[in-house]
Amino acid sequence: MTDLDGHSARITTDNPALSSLKLAWGWAEFSAEDGIGPLSSMYEAGDALVAVGQMNEDGMTILGSGVMVAPGMLLTATHVLDEFAQEGRSPLFFTFLPGKARAWLPHDVVTISGEDKFDDRRKIVSDLSLVGVTLNSDAHDDFPLNLAAMQVALPLLGERLWAIGFRHHSIENGAAHVAPMVSSGLVTAVFPSGRGSFLASACVEVNMDTLGGMSGGAVVNSEARVVGIVSTSFEGGLSYITLIWEALRLEIAGAVPDLQTRKKVSLKFAASKGLARLLGNVEEKPWGDVIFSFSDKESELFASSLSGEAAEKMRRKLVRNDVDTFLDEFGRENGGSCRRCRGRTARGTCASQASRFAGSVGDTAEASRAHRQLDGRGLRRRRRPGNHFCGAGRPGHSSHRPFL
Repeated sequence: MTDLDGHSARITTDNPALSSLKLAWGWAEFSAEDGIGPLSSMYEAGDALVAVGQMNEDGMTILGSGVMVAPGMLLTATHVLDEFAQEGRSPLFFTFLPGKARAWLPHDVVTISGEDKFDDRRKIVSDLSLVGVTLNSDAHDDFPLNLAAMQVALPLLGERLWAIGFRHHSIENGAAHVAPMVSSGLVTAVFPSGRGSFLASACVEVNMDTLGGMSGGAVVNSEARVVGIVSTSFEGGLSYITLIWEALRLEIAGAVPDLQTRKKVSLKFAASKGLARLLGNVEEKPWGDVIFSFSDKESELFASSLSGEAAEKMRRKLVRNDVDTFLDEFGRENGGSCRRCRGRTARGTCASQASRFAGSVGDTAEASRAHRQLDGRGLRRRRRPGNHFCGAGRPGHSSHRPFL
């Protein structure tokens, strides 16, 4: 692979030196102008910018991009990985340093899938995948592992975003000629419940060009935090960006000791260990729900951008403010009992009361959720600005990719 100088990596067995690399976070600063152009060097973004490659008889071909967000954890587009699965091959991942490269091999890949409500013979698959990788080259420990910080957010209309990824040009003498590219534009539409079966996850439309090879690359906001990945683009400059929301629901096997204390770990767990940076108000529930807290502007845009069916479902959601209203009505004192339940609860609130209240604002599933939230553990009351939406409300389950 070439830049102003060449980059090469010799594939090795798993290198345990990954766990001892110094961590750093940050991107180069980009201009606030519409358009697309090359980065100044292959290594300007460090390990945060990942090339997804395939070795064939002519040499290395770069098929897509990704973004490294924790040691041995990266995000990319599912449709990029599907190209390898269809050919029965495994991808190679590369990150670049001055005159050097690090090579990574996948050991676990997971995404979200669910049934197509229009065709029960089809599955809808999110275009966002979380990949677990091992370091399979020299660690080059004189350079830190430069990662990308993430932010759970709903980009606002008119907000500027930047997409970063690779463009494959040619292969000469077995070496791939690639260029790291950056594109910028303004958000023109948001789709919090996805845009049909093709883009099933929360996504936004941005008026910017993205080229083949940039799919799966990071999309960052003005604070240089990853809010999504490049999914697709259409002639005329419109690109669709899958937001990282559903990545918070995914778990993979860890590649470093601090992430191997559990069989599977999430990005939020990596962040709790100081191995990832995740901004935004995100809360995990013991039963698996992931709840995001948005600002007032994000919440208003979220509600106004939902499709009719999704809007009706969201209208009936039991959000934290509803729970607070319920607790204010039925009391927060310790003790108390209900003749129907014949038992006490943590805050004097019984399951039947919770279910009746949930039924007034939601459906049976929400009543069940109210039961879990209010009965047994009780609810920690925290007054924070913004509204709260459950990130696990969409049907679906995590599924592992077949090429491993």
